[in-house]
Amino acid sequence: MLLYTPSFEHFGIVPLEAMLVRTPVLAANTGGPTETVLDNETGWLRAVEDASNWTQVMHSVVSGEISTKKLASMGEKGRDWVVQNFSKSTMAQRLVQSMDEAQAMKEADRPAVWPPNMGLFIRVLGSLVGVAFAFLLFGKR
Repeated sequence: MLLYTPSFEHFGIVPLEAMLVRTPVLAANTGGPTETVLDNETGWLRAVEDASNWTQVMHSVVSGEISTKKLASMGEKGRDWVVQNFSKSTMAQRLVQSMDEAQAMKEADRPAVWPPNMGLFIRVLGSLVGVAFAFLLFGKR
């Protein structure tokens, strides 16, 4: 079993890597793991702040309460899940499909985006703020 404790992890590749090698995952029930770990199928999702739930799952595995056959089944399901949903070819197909859908949208239906130069403006503003802080911290004394 892999224990994956980060809260609100944006995606988290570690649980996918564990499932790819047939290892059930006990993970936080926030962020990326909620999209990658199937609760009670490829692993378990538990609230980070509830240590007793994490302890219960770990005890069930270590004590043999959950059989090795069940763990092996979870591991196989985890591997299948990762291969079917997160392989390079699957992700590439999804990207192409999303791009096709975006291209097919009428311009009026497309979501609004920032003006073209807004990114440059924000980078310049960030640089100026950085210089101002440096001057305040390290300027003449």
